[in-house]
Amino acid sequence: MRKTIAQLAVLATLLLAAGAWLLWGPEPGRAQPAPPPRAQGQPTQQPPSELTIDDIYAQIANDIPGFAGVRLGLDGETIQVFFAGDGDDVESAALQAVTAVFQARGAPRPTKIEVLPAEYDFAELSMWYRTLTSGVWTVPGIVFTDIDEVRNRLSIGVETQEAWDLLERRLAELGIPREVVHLEISEPIAEDVGYPEEAD
Repeated sequence: MRKTIAQLAVLATLLLAAGAWLLWGPEPGRAQPAPPPRAQGQPTQQPPSELTIDDIYAQIANDIPGFAGVRLGLDGETIQVFFAGDGDDVESAALQAVTAVFQARGAPRPTKIEVLPAEYDFAELSMWYRTLTSGVWTVPGIVFTDIDEVRNRLSIGVETQEAWDLLERRLAELGIPREVVHLEISEPIAEDVGYPEEAD
């Protein structure tokens, strides 16, 4: 889930004041950049064991089917919760999900909440994302992958149209519905190499 620095700053201020670090987890969620090339015979690195924001959202969606993520509204105060489903109980279930996010660490539920519709819940997106990331990194030209709760899709950035075409074929092989995936042409993500130290 890619977020701007300004958005993260506002979110951090709001959530720290509420004492609810669980909403975003130990580190803010962000798009997963393509891994560096792996030499032949080199073992694949194991993912870190700590929970990510995606893990936390998926757990909530397992407990409250329909939950598809939250974000801070443009007014800087309203918590927008995305929820899949219909019926009279959608709003109450969505409010229950927000309560689970904020009260997991003893924080009160925010007073300004807006429920927005979603097509897929986060448990579904997370399942497809695990399949996606286990099988697409062999396709050359992938820049990033992401669970995008605002679009309610899996987002993938690729460098070229050729990579786009190869990836669509790979998605079909993996059994991931094409309509679940948002593809975009993207510039490579530059690594922050820092500034060279000045000589004495």
